[in-house]
Amino acid sequence: MKICILISSLLFTNFLIQKEIDLRNYQWNNRLICIETNDKKTAEKLIQSFKAEEAESDIRKIKFIIKIVDTFYQGLELKQSPPILNFPAASKSSTISIFLIGLDGGIKQKWNQQIVPKVVFQKIDAMPMRISESKQK
Repeated sequence: MKICILISSLLFTNFLIQKEIDLRNYQWNNRLICIETNDKKTAEKLIQSFKAEEAESDIRKIKFIIKIVDTFYQGLELKQSPPILNFPAASKSSTISIFLIGLDGGIKQKWNQQIVPKVVFQKIDAMPMRISESKQK
C-alpha cells in the first residue's frame, strides 16, 4: 500500500512539473516581452497597443508572457498559462514591470512604466542578432 501511495505521489509530482513552462524553452527561437502587474486593466491596455502592431511583433519573433497577480497568461489574447519558471523578478515599488528578453535568454531592457510598441521595436532593431536577421532577408 505504501508503495502505491509513493508511486502515485511521484506521478502526481511529475504531472505538476510538466505543467510548468520554463522561459528557457524559448531561447534561440523567440524574443520575449514579460509583463508583470497587479492591475488587469493596465495589462490589457498595454496588450491592446501591441495587438495594433501584431505583424511587427511577429517579424521580430516576439512572444508575450504576462503575469497578473499570481496568474500567468501567454500571447496577445491573454490565454491563461501554467506557471512560468524563470519569470524575471519585478520591481516591488512599481505598478508594472516590463522585460525584453533577447534570443539568447538575457534581459535586454527593463521598463517600470507603460511603453509603446515602437520603443520596444527600436530596441530590438538595434540588437546585433536582429540586424543580422534583417540582412539575411
